[in-house]
Amino acid sequence: MEKLNKVKRILDSVHGQIKIPKDWCEKIIDTPHFQRLRRIEQNSCRTVFPSARHDRFIHSLGVYHIGTLIAKHLEEECELPKLEYSILKTYRLACLLHDVGHTPFSHTFETYFDERKIREALVNVLADDDFNSDLKVRDKKLTEHELLSAYVSISLYKDILSDKDINWPLLVRMIIGLPFHDKNDQRDNSRFENIMIDLIHGTIDADGLDYVCRDVWAGGYHNFSIDLQRLVDSIRITKIDNKYQLSFSAKALNEIESVLNIKNFQYLYVFSHHKVCLEQYYLVEAMKTAAAYHMDIKDRDAALRKLCDFNAFLKDDITLPKHNYNFFRPCDDDFVALMKQTPNKDMYIDGWFKRKFFHKPLWKSKMHFFHCFSDVLYNINIPIAEQRQNNADTYLKKIREKRIIAICDDKCKDFVLKKFNLAKDDIIQRTIESKIRKINSNEVYVSLGDSIQKFSELAHDTFTVVEEPSRFCYWYVNLEKMEGNNDSDKCKRIIDEIKKYIQSFF
Repeated sequence: MEKLNKVKRILDSVHGQIKIPKDWCEKIIDTPHFQRLRRIEQNSCRTVFPSARHDRFIHSLGVYHIGTLIAKHLEEECELPKLEYSILKTYRLACLLHDVGHTPFSHTFETYFDERKIREALVNVLADDDFNSDLKVRDKKLTEHELLSAYVSISLYKDILSDKDINWPLLVRMIIGLPFHDKNDQRDNSRFENIMIDLIHGTIDADGLDYVCRDVWAGGYHNFSIDLQRLVDSIRITKIDNKYQLSFSAKALNEIESVLNIKNFQYLYVFSHHKVCLEQYYLVEAMKTAAAYHMDIKDRDAALRKLCDFNAFLKDDITLPKHNYNFFRPCDDDFVALMKQTPNKDMYIDGWFKRKFFHKPLWKSKMHFFHCFSDVLYNINIPIAEQRQNNADTYLKKIREKRIIAICDDKCKDFVLKKFNLAKDDIIQRTIESKIRKINSNEVYVSLGDSIQKFSELAHDTFTVVEEPSRFCYWYVNLEKMEGNNDSDKCKRIIDEIKKYIQSFF
């Protein structure tokens, strides 16, 4: 760890003083690419939680702070033979840089950046055979902002730092969450590096711990609290049969449960709030209109994808044709400016700026969704053949899932549009999928004396151990385009038609 006279102190309202090496302040933080993060929202929930005005800049510093606490704890408390200083230093730098290539407006526009092109560019600039080999066996789609952060880090800061203690291929793996594999394409847990990848890209890690603490503080929903230092101090790394295992002391069970509860709460009631989802839809549609105008392309979706060019993160010569707008190091401000400069604004641009949503939700939560359709999802006639074969539960689950999928399907929307003579834009569907990685307690291990067990297998009363989650969706309708006495009556008629549609098929 750096001596105190070689660090700068930054006061953070969540963690207190954050101490960062002066060298990293000058060569990383005080650069245009890192300072860009001041103008990128941390999340998309401000339409419901107005005080959640925090950004990726302070989040990155917070993740670095927690990563430093973790690295210090491992150095001082964990008996790890031949613990390499370079691994811990690389880990701390990865914590600092993990979001340096984040896309504007949190995750809202992330998928409009071409994952394949970014991945290819990263592979070319890193030029590491082991990385390329492990990348081929990865069974999950890579996340665009993580790829971009790794790409910007290796392209820009490797030469600026010129630090021999930094393992750059490992840093890239830490940012995108790519562990080392053995020759049998299995995760190689004999490598300590994989444990450190988990501690920035796992279920309970430096990244997730900061956004949990920071989002709760900024959003104002103080449902749970976390003793961060107690949780960090509970980290255990055990080596059994030449395999490393990351676990947490049983003393921190309460903190583990709090983390899982907060993530579960955030997913259901913050990020999946019906107004947050609708506002994000309006924002994307507004930017499609703006992109079509400024890129001079009729296809709105294609225009937005072309605008979201990952090359703009490092190049400063990308000019938009309409007004010679110099589009580089894109942030939230750029997207807002383009919407402001779009003439003949549509309802999405006007609606987003005014926060006036013309569409109203038919139901307002996951619980409300299942309540609206409880009769067609749970009161299902079971064929005699299924009853005789004792397949009733399996049959019910299968039909229920089919009906939920049908409600989320465009064909159901088209059926309702035709029934009420509505235009395509009068109904918006938003399917909500559960993010298992964020709340799956099967990935958390607890040290109990001389044994290590999965958190989900411990005997305790909890609602954080989730079963296979059900998807659901929101429907938003421009009720002004419908005939009827009042909004409640209109919503009921639409829901009744949805029921008729799914019952006719299953």
